[in-house]
Amino acid sequence: MSEASEEKAGEAAAEMEKAKREAEKQQKAADKEQRKREKTVQDSIANVAKEAALAAKQQEKLLEKQAKEEAVKEKASKEKAAIEEAKLQKAAAEKAEKKMQEADANQAREAKIRETKNNKEAESPENRAENAKMEDVRKTDSLEKAKKAEAVALKKEQQRRIDSVAQARAAAIRAAKSQKETEVDPQKAPVKKQPGERYEEVQMENGLLPGYYLIANVFSTQKYFDKFMADLRSKGIQPRSFKTAKSGYNYVFLERYSNIQEARAARDSNFGGKYTGTTWVFRVLAE
Repeated sequence: MSEASEEKAGEAAAEMEKAKREAEKQQKAADKEQRKREKTVQDSIANVAKEAALAAKQQEKLLEKQAKEEAVKEKASKEKAAIEEAKLQKAAAEKAEKKMQEADANQAREAKIRETKNNKEAESPENRAENAKMEDVRKTDSLEKAKKAEAVALKKEQQRRIDSVAQARAAAIRAAKSQKETEVDPQKAPVKKQPGERYEEVQMENGLLPGYYLIANVFSTQKYFDKFMADLRSKGIQPRSFKTAKSGYNYVFLERYSNIQEARAARDSNFGGKYTGTTWVFRVLAE
């Protein structure tokens, strides 16, 4: 090989080496750029994850704050409802006592009128025969009216008892169905107050058993409390009572039930047709 050929071959080898180094340099630059792009993507993903975690934490704090505010509102609402219920009880007790006082006053006036009338009749012998005749007529009319009224009342009472039994059966079926649908302990289950329903609940006090008490009346005066209890017993009802530490009132109840369904059924059926007065449910919560 001539010197010229060797020189050309050397130049070609040098060019190839130079091209190789240039290619390696470009590959390294491309690899570096690729790593840079990958790092940028990873940093972006990490930032998104960090922001998502921060947003989730903020949302959790917001929900927790809202839950606390709702709990405070609910507590305030229950306290307000308890105050309103206490006012209603007091008003009802005062109204019942006022009615009994008026009834006693009317009885006293009627007794005084009868006494005065008897005294006048005793002092006027010439009017006794006429008065006796008029009294007989009045008694006859009163007796006939009483018989008619009794017949009408008996018919209404029979129909009411039939309706009450039907309502009680329907309520018992609903209560049994509702009891099967839930596994919650009735002594601890929350009660949703019905529209227009008079209902109160308190924590356990004075040794009262947990349950749902069907209240017939509330008294602050012993005299009218004793009179009301005696009146119920004369009608074949065996009432019981308790006194709350907060108000000191005597609560007269007809029965205690283990769940709200039974208590409402008894209330809606007028205690199985045995009691025609107004009743409401008073719940003693279990610990």
